[in-house]
Amino acid sequence: MKKLAKILSTILFVTVLVGVVWYFFPTEQVKAGAKSIGKSASEIWDKLGEDNIGADGVKVDTSDGADEGDLGAELDFSSSSCPYRALLSIKEQGVYNQIYANARDMNGTFKLVCSLSVDELSETYAAVICDHPELFWLDNGYQYGYNSDAKNTAIQLTLKYNNLKSSIKAAQRSFDSAAESICAGAAKLDTAAEKEKYVFEALTGKIRYNDGANYNQTSYSGLVCGSTVCAGYARSFQYVLNKLGIPCYYIYGTANGEYHAWNIVQLEGQWYNADLTWCDQDSGASFTYYNVTDAVLSANHTRSAMSAKLPGAEGTKFAVTPKKTSSPSGSSGTSKNTVNAVSSVDDYNAACYYQIVANGTGTYSFSMTLKNEALYDEIVAASDRRDYQAGYLDNAAAALGLKKFNYDYSIAGDLNDETGLVVLTQTVKLTEEK
Repeated sequence: MKKLAKILSTILFVTVLVGVVWYFFPTEQVKAGAKSIGKSASEIWDKLGEDNIGADGVKVDTSDGADEGDLGAELDFSSSSCPYRALLSIKEQGVYNQIYANARDMNGTFKLVCSLSVDELSETYAAVICDHPELFWLDNGYQYGYNSDAKNTAIQLTLKYNNLKSSIKAAQRSFDSAAESICAGAAKLDTAAEKEKYVFEALTGKIRYNDGANYNQTSYSGLVCGSTVCAGYARSFQYVLNKLGIPCYYIYGTANGEYHAWNIVQLEGQWYNADLTWCDQDSGASFTYYNVTDAVLSANHTRSAMSAKLPGAEGTKFAVTPKKTSSPSGSSGTSKNTVNAVSSVDDYNAACYYQIVANGTGTYSFSMTLKNEALYDEIVAASDRRDYQAGYLDNAAAALGLKKFNYDYSIAGDLNDETGLVVLTQTVKLTEEK
């Protein structure tokens, strides 16, 4: 996720170092060291896939005695509750059931019920991981076995588990308790949309983003530990909403070019995107990426090939429109208006929304006072991510009746050293596209 640049820099350094050493020292003196460096570089490349699913292959003897374990023949997965399974071929679905059953029972190595290509196995394993956030003890990595005649055909699988396996009963109790406490509060509400919002606020209030969190990427890391990365946010949201009977799918792909995970949620027959990770800001939960359409999210999010086959999110009824939290003072038009006590990104989005609706198309400026410099930096970072489209622009354009438009803007900040307040001035250029 945020490790790619660091990893690539390390690889470049290793490559240059090898070249320099090879030039200045005799070949025989550096063979052993170069071999070690080469191994390290290989390990670094392997880590590029850590945030997704990693696999390594080993040669196995077909007569080594490994059995098939639990085939999961009794399992009945519906396409609505397990959408990724529905994307698989018949033979892949058989292996899917087998992986789920053996993961549930925490078995290690077993012979596949039918052989799959390495790519088919990766797709099948991904489907299990994406459909079942309750398997929080299962690692994203696995090992497959092949025989010497067909290295690209997997005939055996070894599942890997995190340390929760050794204390699974206690871990399960903690997990169930954490999920149930949120479900109990949400269950008191009347509608699915109200319940979804309750869960969203409960999770963003509890979880903090942490690349080095324990049991990272699992629903356990989010619900129990309250410290995780995007996959943990998404799996926690998926698990709790599904327990409440609200369809919620795990989506993975990229955001700003880096691996990322989020959700789609079904409300009254329509699907909505919800990215809890990007909504969880330092100043509190933002609704910028909550219940938005694919058109909005596509500005910086791209689904993976598998996730792209799941339903598109085009719902608009339950999108969150910016709420006016403070009243603009002064006149409209080209003069600078001030909104006081802006204390969050949502307040900023609301202020921009109402200023644009009030001033309409054209070029104009407005100002607002921010509570501190940290919030200004947060707004600048959000601007770099193009958060403004989902945050206020699309809703403001709709309120103005603009179907096609061009938008450009700039922001500048003036810090008051005595008070710590920042006056943000924003210049907007909004024109209708004919």
